[in-house]
Amino acid sequence: MMYANGAAGPTRTAMSSGRPKIPLPMIVLIASAVRLQRPIARTRPGESDAGAMRVSGYHADQPRTRADLWQAIGAMTVHSRSRLDRNRRWYHVGGVAGSFVVLLAIAASARTASAPAPQAAQPGPNTAALIAQGEYLTTRVAMCVQCHSPRDVNGNLILSEKFHGGAIPVLSPYPNRQFASQAPNIAGLPGFTDDQIIALLTEGRATDRDPPRPPMPPFRMTRQDAQAIVAYLRTF
Repeated sequence: MMYANGAAGPTRTAMSSGRPKIPLPMIVLIASAVRLQRPIARTRPGESDAGAMRVSGYHADQPRTRADLWQAIGAMTVHSRSRLDRNRRWYHVGGVAGSFVVLLAIAASARTASAPAPQAAQPGPNTAALIAQGEYLTTRVAMCVQCHSPRDVNGNLILSEKFHGGAIPVLSPYPNRQFASQAPNIAGLPGFTDDQIIALLTEGRATDRDPPRPPMPPFRMTRQDAQAIVAYLRTF
């Protein structure tokens, strides 16, 4: 630095101001961040700070000196740290919430995988005995299987299609009385209620139905036997 008479003035070192020298790129970045409109105006000899403000065109809330710039840097640093702390807190909360959701999903999957598969209801002792009695009656006593099951070309019952209906194997011996030519499917008793079949087997006629054509006999079974046949045929 030179005075007007040519004498060398005191040299200002980087630490003479008590603060480290700020690199130029950092000044540019800081100036952009605080929205500086013009370079920092230095006060010329004999000029007040207010005059420098008018010359440089600064607003009242913008830094005018290096001290103001340092103050702005400190405020920006505090603001940035505060915002960083808030972001970190939100990230922490989000991470905890995400972990909780993942744990809930894993627990639900484990509970679903460990849940036993529903099993079909097994018939009780009384029901099993009733079904066994119905099988005996339909295949050994009333012989329902003979007419209500299909046969092969040799006239043998096709046991895999038992009670699924079939051709009547006999013809009527009476010219004026026709036999039915086809026995209906009774596997599972489709289209009938339990009460209708019980009435058919105990009274010879299903409720609200016409009596069956011969050679179906008008049975007069006991109610227990009729219930046993219904229980067995419902298993198909």
